[in-house]
Amino acid sequence: MTLFLARVRSWRLAFSAFVLAIAATSAYAEWPEHDISFMVQFGPGGTTDLVARALTTELSQSLGQPMVVLNRPGAQGTVMGMLLARAQPDGYTLGMLSSGLALWQLVSDKPHTSKDFTSIASVGRYVFAVVVNANSPYKTIEDLIAASKKAKGGINFGGPSSVNTLGMLLLAEKTGMQFETVNYRSGSDSVVALLGNQIDVVVQNPTDFMPYVKSGKLRVLAAASSTRMRELPDVPTLRELGYDVVTDAYFGVGAPLGLPEPIRRKLEDATLKVARDPVFQKKLLDTYGIEPAPMTGKAYRAEIEQAEITVAKLKSRFPSSSPKK
Repeated sequence: MTLFLARVRSWRLAFSAFVLAIAATSAYAEWPEHDISFMVQFGPGGTTDLVARALTTELSQSLGQPMVVLNRPGAQGTVMGMLLARAQPDGYTLGMLSSGLALWQLVSDKPHTSKDFTSIASVGRYVFAVVVNANSPYKTIEDLIAASKKAKGGINFGGPSSVNTLGMLLLAEKTGMQFETVNYRSGSDSVVALLGNQIDVVVQNPTDFMPYVKSGKLRVLAAASSTRMRELPDVPTLRELGYDVVTDAYFGVGAPLGLPEPIRRKLEDATLKVARDPVFQKKLLDTYGIEPAPMTGKAYRAEIEQAEITVAKLKSRFPSSSPKK
């Protein structure tokens, strides 16, 4: 009798769990029932902001609810990271999650890491270049490096994000370059500062600087990514110039840790549908200079985790790499 009662109790518990699972799945099936907030770590007008708006426009059509872009700049993206990590994991607060979060450990004593977020999917890969004012004396990377070693405190670098700063840190590691980072709210803001000779150099996406290169106001010294830029095929990469430096950054959609799996899957499917669409991919390339790079949430998380390992090694070599405010 005792054994029988124990089995009955076990069956009841199993059945209750099954019912609860069905109820939860049914509830999540209705998601989303209202608008979704989508946070961006930079100010309006920069490449990341513009791409986020293009992405959320497509996602809102797929999900059937409006998506509201909220700009939350500050501290090289860590402000947005803090807000996203602290949000409720209910699917109504999302954010632009970049592999650049790996570099938050360089600018914060207690940074959020990939373990604090749910990776939904990646969308694309930023490419970068080293850019100076056309009226500056820097005609080559060698000129820039030499000047940085002679100037007291080094040259001034405009860094809207930790990803951009990584390129300079890697170059400094290879060459002994000296620089100080000045924070900006967006890539476009740092380019404006470069145009006004408030800083010496930026490592930035083509969307933000190409109009000024074409007008003769800015000069590109080298491509900082793994391949030459489509816009300037004659400009060599840093690797081709003899410096083993590559600055690439993936971006995609993220959510707070603990997002229910049914919602995560629905978001992943919707994001990958957009990211794999040939029309959207062409827009990324032609309008924003971004290489399409769709990855599942699992693959994207692995990419970020690997970046965190790489940056951890840099941190020990540049313990005072926190940028100026």
